[in-house]
Amino acid sequence: VNGQQAAFLDNTMDIYNEETIFMYAKTLEGETILTAESIIKEQALSDEKDIFHLHHYSTKDDYFYHHAISVGLISGYIAKKLGFEMGNIVQVSLGGCLSDVGMAKVPKGILEKDIPLSFEEYNEIKKHPIYGFKMLEKSSSLKKEVKIAVLQHHERLDGSGYPGGEKEDRIHIYSKIVAVADVYHAMISERTYRSKQSPYRVWEMIRHDDFGKFDLKVIKALATGVVQIVIGSNVKLSNGTTGEVLYINNTYPTRPTIKLKNNELLDLEKNRSIFIEQII
Repeated sequence: VNGQQAAFLDNTMDIYNEETIFMYAKTLEGETILTAESIIKEQALSDEKDIFHLHHYSTKDDYFYHHAISVGLISGYIAKKLGFEMGNIVQVSLGGCLSDVGMAKVPKGILEKDIPLSFEEYNEIKKHPIYGFKMLEKSSSLKKEVKIAVLQHHERLDGSGYPGGEKEDRIHIYSKIVAVADVYHAMISERTYRSKQSPYRVWEMIRHDDFGKFDLKVIKALATGVVQIVIGSNVKLSNGTTGEVLYINNTYPTRPTIKLKNNELLDLEKNRSIFIEQII
């Protein structure tokens, strides 16, 4: 993360402090919007690879702060790849950044639990999109679509999401983008109740295991940032071995053929229990 990006992270570390959240929402009327737009235009989307390395800087203790910025930037990246104009890219990015703002209304004890939540606690967590929508509802600097994205970012195309159980045609494209960015960053980050997971494995889970829940165009746009694999890349695999990418199957971009150190060839498409952990 370069110096300016790090400063932006530092300056937003109090985004989920309940005492300051309404003040934060008010500042959206002025310089905060301009600052965010400048960063998105001049830094974040010009250094696209950096966006997909931000999770390395997040820990379980500061997860929510990093999650806000990362989801915003990933959402902006996806919007750009989908051909959105810059004004809409900025709005989608703000929707991603503010998507979990309603967590400020959820008791801290629930957010910091390192054991499974009770039924009642999980239901309280599920209220955060509504809380967030209400907190931002009167902001004149945010488009209506951004507020909808905050409300709908946990909806799923098959109707299995919350808070409204909406289906595909009733879920806004901003919401579909933020939904993918949100679940992707959440799964690759260290949390209080589990360790971080491989970005490549997580993308596969979103694409295949959760088939029918997320927009395919959005998932494919995310892949252009996540799958930064080229022939010749050195990779570390989930079984601890390392090797060099020899061949990439465009149908399964996260599962290339790997030439191991002992010159053995490993086709990850045929060996589904092994996946790329990271590029080295």
